[in-house]
Amino acid sequence: MESQIGKVPSAVKKLKAAKKHFVNSVIDDETGGVVRSENFINYKAYSGCILVEIEGVKVWLKVSHVLTIGDMERVDSEKFDLVINGLKKLAQKLFITDIIFTVAPGTYYDLMLTQKKVEATDSLAILYWDFESGIDLKKIRFTGADFDTF
Repeated sequence: MESQIGKVPSAVKKLKAAKKHFVNSVIDDETGGVVRSENFINYKAYSGCILVEIEGVKVWLKVSHVLTIGDMERVDSEKFDLVINGLKKLAQKLFITDIIFTVAPGTYYDLMLTQKKVEATDSLAILYWDFESGIDLKKIRFTGADFDTF
């Protein structure tokens, strides 16, 4: 039997983004995050992650028993609602009932999801060990796409 690890359903492949790059949603004037090159995104594809476009917005996702959103381009509230509706339709096609975002507290999408009254739960603890880099680690944030398990 052929392994299903890393397999991307055809309904998702149809949405594949032409350009494999977008700015990490946590990066702004106040916070830093992982810079993602096209090579980085290609590397992560081994586990079934795929960069798609929904409503013209790049969304980095992974399909399993849930639809996991690793990150997406920053959009306003109205466009966000359109993307969420597109994600819900995709999940329905795949017979998936749960869509999961992993966001760091205080980040753009944490605030957006809180405003939309989406239920949040604590999930991952992150440990920093600074070897005198001079970087203010309190300003670094992550999304689900930044983790090795995505």
